[in-house]
Amino acid sequence: MMGQGKYIGVLSSGRDVSGMNATIRAVVRTGFYHGNTMFGINRGFQGMIEGDIKQVNRYFISNIIKDGGTVLQTARSSEFLKKEGREKAFKNLKRFGIDSIIVIGGRFLPRIASFPTRIPHPQHRNSRDN
Repeated sequence: MMGQGKYIGVLSSGRDVSGMNATIRAVVRTGFYHGNTMFGINRGFQGMIEGDIKQVNRYFISNIIKDGGTVLQTARSSEFLKKEGREKAFKNLKRFGIDSIIVIGGRFLPRIASFPTRIPHPQHRNSRDN
């Protein structure tokens, strides 16, 4: 069932640590509570590039608290550091209608999180990211 709010993607970045599944569960439940449609992005930024994205439901997050690691898996992505990789990721987000992402974990997150805002958008041809 589609929500009336935003379409939000959730991914985990970095290595598996305790509490990631609990955080994923909390984020998804909060999204549902606010009427959003939630998507899981498997294998972090690499999954975003490859379109490994699926809409999640309440069953997806049931009983994940007891499991270690992250149900969304993580993967390193040198491709995301390049403009072409970020453009692929952006196209996949748009293909699923995702207008926001929530990234859980990752020590390089402050650097990586700024990239999507620098992807040239068709309406903004004079982007600073050449």
